[in-house]
Amino acid sequence: MGGPQAAALGAVTVPLPDLSGLAGQPAALILRLSNEGPTTRVARVAVGGTTVADVSLSPDRVTRVDLGLPDGSVLSDDSLTLTSDGDGWSLTFLEVANVHGFSSGLFE
Repeated sequence: MGGPQAAALGAVTVPLPDLSGLAGQPAALILRLSNEGPTTRVARVAVGGTTVADVSLSPDRVTRVDLGLPDGSVLSDDSLTLTSDGDGWSLTFLEVANVHGFSSGLFE
């Protein structure tokens, strides 16, 4: 991603590199979404044709979204698509990771 991607006609689509090496492993998508508009938006996050989350975007705020993908299977698809009911928001950061964080012993 070469920089922030503003929604056009309510959508942002980002081509993904080859992530097939993560298939079958836990993976994470980390996003930052900026809603510059005065109204709350709901953005649907999909990889390929599979919806992985619906995210509420508060007005005039940046929202960080961490999505755990237990088996990483959707990452074999070729694009990330975010859709909403309008414009005025953008994807400002995207990371795909194979480690989402781990804590041991806190709730055993």
